[in-house]
This record gives sequence, structure tokens and C-alpha cells, in this order.
Amino acid sequence: MAAIGSLLFSTKAIFAKLAYAAGDLPVETMLALRMSIALPFFLITGLRLLQKEPARRTLLSPGLLIKTGLIGILGYYCASFLDFSGLKYLTAQMERLILFTYPLFVVLFGALFFKQTLTKWTILSFAISYAGLAILFSSSSSRNNPDLTIGALFVLGSAISFALYQLLAKELITKMGSRLFTSFAMSAAAIATLMHFSLLHPLQNIWVNNEIGFYVTLIAIFSTVIPAYILNEALNRIGPQMVGMLGNLSPLFTTIMAIFILGEAFGPYEAIGTLVVLSGIVLFSHMDQKAKKQAQKSAKE
Repeated sequence: MAAIGSLLFSTKAIFAKLAYAAGDLPVETMLALRMSIALPFFLITGLRLLQKEPARRTLLSPGLLIKTGLIGILGYYCASFLDFSGLKYLTAQMERLILFTYPLFVVLFGALFFKQTLTKWTILSFAISYAGLAILFSSSSSRNNPDLTIGALFVLGSAISFALYQLLAKELITKMGSRLFTSFAMSAAAIATLMHFSLLHPLQNIWVNNEIGFYVTLIAIFSTVIPAYILNEALNRIGPQMVGMLGNLSPLFTTIMAIFILGEAFGPYEAIGTLVVLSGIVLFSHMDQKAKKQAQKSAKE
């Protein structure tokens, strides 16, 4: 489920770049159209769950709903806005590689705020991954991009937001179940997105043209609704670290699609940089799982 969810999420950057190429499209317009299409799916699923399982209603205290909504806004409004803003300035490959350093931030913030262990392997993984990003930054295509830094900072902010979301969401997913949590968290994010749009534009401006509408519909269904439920269920079953590890597949999927669909460059710098970034993330994931197995073995003994 984590691998399939990562594959579907990796299509987001491709569809977004196609949508940006199809016309003048502000970030808030793309996000609002995406969420206006996705919102009915989340609301209907959440209401059906409450109807079929009335016992779940006792869980939904006002405090829990507010907490769920705020976490959803962090993960799927703040992180999405920063990510889509960065995509206006970066290639799909670069965006995905920066974004998928978020498992490292999961561990870093886990150590800082949740009393989890920070190991030397995590620090080494950070160093390797960002060395790979430095190689990508030094490629000719990156050097010719005057907006590279601002785009990278937007996506880095998105990675940090999504890491915090994963750490904060785990407890609530365990309490509520992944589908109910996803329905309410994503509905809150959708409402926040639509409010943002309505403050800047008339609502009738949400549909720019049919070509953009087509690509954003694909983002809403195949890159938002379906993977949101799949990944949150995976998060419930195997935890954020393992989900992050299987998410390592996403940059590879994005790179392949970016080359063949978008025609993005993939020279020596891109190849080496991608390999180094993924090596750092895979090293972290491998050592993290090894440490967990050792801890479980020691506990049994």
C-alpha cells in the first residue's frame, strides 16, 4: 500500500507541470480546483463511515476534531501550497528529490520533540542526501535557473511540514482509524484551501480552461484522494518510518515520468545527484529498520 501510494503521489508533480504549461495558473487556483474536486469524496466517505459505525461518533469530541483539522491543514494545505509554489520554479525531478528528504526530518523532529533516538546514521544520511542535492544544484540546467533557490526553499518547507504531519498524525490515526482520520483531515485542508482562494479571487475564476481542468482533475483523484487513503492506512499498519522508506520509490517514478513525459534533462549531474540523494535516504531507512529489529530482539531476550 505504501509503495502504490508513493507511485500515485509521484504523478502529482508531472500533472502539475503539465497544468502550469497549459496556461497562466496561480498556485492558489490549482490547489482550490484540486480540493474542490476532492472534497466531496472525503466528506461522503467520512459521513458513510459514521453512519455504518455509530460507535465511532463517541470518539469525535470537539477537541479531537479541531486537532484533526489542524493536522490536516498542516499536512495537506501548508505542505501542498509550499510544494506547488516550488514546482513553478523547479523541475519535477528536483522537486521530488528535495521533498523526499522528509523521512530524515521525521527522525530529526522525532528526536527533538518526541523523545525519539537520533543516531549517527541519521546525521550521515542527512549529509549524503544533501550532498546529492548540491550536485544537482551544480548542474547546468540548475545554474541557468535564477529562481532555483526560492523554489528549493518552498519545497524544503513542504518537506518539513509533511514530516511534522506524519509525526502528529500517527496517534490520531490509531484512535480514529485511517479512513475516518483521512476524511476529516483532508476535508479541513480542502476548506482552508478554498477559503484562501476566495480571499484572492472570485469563485467563478476557479476553472481556468478545460486543459488545466483535466490535469487538475487527475491530480485530485489519482494524486490526492486515492493515495491519501492508501498511505494513511499504511501509516496505521507499519508506522511513519517504514512508509518513508517505501516512499523512496517515488523520486524514481517521478524521474522516469519527467524524462519521458515532460522531456526534462537527465545528464551526468542529474544521474549522480539522484543516486547520491537516494543512497542517503536508503541508508537511513536500512539502518533504522536494523535498529528496530535489534531492539525487538533484545526485548524478547
